[in-house]
Amino acid sequence: MNKVNKILVFPADTKAAKEIVNALKHRQFFTLASGLESLEDYNYLNEFIKNNGIDFIYPASEEACLFLSKNQDKVNAGIISSPYETIKICSSVDKTFNHLAGHGFEMDLGLSPDGMEDHEITIDCFTDRHGVLRLAKKRSCSLDELGSTTWKIEPIDKELADMASKINLCLTFRGAWYFQINTDGKLARIFPLIAGEMGLVRNTGINLPYLSVLDLLDKDVKIIENLCDIMLSVSDCYTYRLSIMYNHVYVDFDDTLIVKGKVNAVLIMFIYQAINAGKKIYLLTRHKEDIYCSLDKYQISPKLFTKIYHIAEQPKSDYIKDSDSIFIDDSFPELNEVKQKLGIPVFNVDMVESLVWGFNDEF
Repeated sequence: MNKVNKILVFPADTKAAKEIVNALKHRQFFTLASGLESLEDYNYLNEFIKNNGIDFIYPASEEACLFLSKNQDKVNAGIISSPYETIKICSSVDKTFNHLAGHGFEMDLGLSPDGMEDHEITIDCFTDRHGVLRLAKKRSCSLDELGSTTWKIEPIDKELADMASKINLCLTFRGAWYFQINTDGKLARIFPLIAGEMGLVRNTGINLPYLSVLDLLDKDVKIIENLCDIMLSVSDCYTYRLSIMYNHVYVDFDDTLIVKGKVNAVLIMFIYQAINAGKKIYLLTRHKEDIYCSLDKYQISPKLFTKIYHIAEQPKSDYIKDSDSIFIDDSFPELNEVKQKLGIPVFNVDMVESLVWGFNDEF
C-alpha cells in the first residue's frame, strides 16, 4: 500500500471521532481531515470532498453512519462503515428486536443506553469483509464515588462469545462494531460504529478503526495483542483553545523548564509540538551555572532551541525581538516586565497546559 489516503472524520466533536483520530493520526499512508459543517447538501459535500482530496469518510456518529451509508451512491468518497441495512436495523431498539425475534435473544426494551454507564458491559467486535467475526472483547464500566468512569477489559465468557457470534450471523457487519448488555445479561443495543472507549482495546494492540480501514481496502489483517491488565479512567478533563497566533516561544529555565529538580514534562511536550508546527524556541535564562552543562544533566538537547540567551541583569524584554512571540516564565516580575514593555502574551508555569494542543488537534 503506497497511496496516501485522506480520511474525513465527521462529525469531529464526538467521542468516536476522538478515538478515530487517535487511532489513525500516526499511521503511515493515512492523513486526516475535518472542517465539514453538515451533510445536508450533496453539492456542498461533494465540493468539499473534491477541494480537499478526500478519499474516504469515517462516520463518527449514528446519524452520520445512517445518512452516509444510505446515500453512498451520491457521495464521491468511500464510506467506512457497515452496510446501510445493518445500520438501519440497529438504529433503534424496536427495529433490532423485530429483526432478532426468533433467534433466541432476550432484549431489554425498557433500558436506555444513556442510563447504563454506571454498570455497563460492552463487547467490542470486528468482522472482516468475508463476514468472519475476528474479535470479541469484553469491557466493563464502573462509576466511583468521585464521578470518574473506569473501564477495564475482562475475560469474555462462553455465553457472551456465543452471543457475539450469533449477532454476527444475524446481521451483516463490516469492520468494528459493538453491543451492550444489561446486568441481567439481556441484549440492550447494537452499534455498528466506533466507540470512544475502544481506545482501551487499542492500547492492548488492537486498533479497531485502523483495522476497519484496512479491511475496507481489501487488506487481510492480523490481530495481535498484549495480554495485560489495562484500565481507562475518564474524569473531568479540560481542553483549552487559545485565540493567540505566535511563531516565537521564549522559555525560562529555572523553575520553568526544570521544576523541583525534574524536567517539566508538560512544557517539554509543548516545545516539541511547537517545533513540529514550525515555531522557533528560544531559551532565555539567568541560570547561575553553565547552562549547557545543566541542559546535558537533564538530557535536554541544546538543538531544541533556535538560540540560547544566557543573561545577567538585563531585562528579558530586550531579547524578545518579534511581535508574534509568547513568553513563559515562573517569575511574576519577569512576566510583568515583558508584558508591560512588549504587550505580548505571557504564561506562568501553571498556564502551559492551555498551550498544549489536544490529541485531536493534530489532523
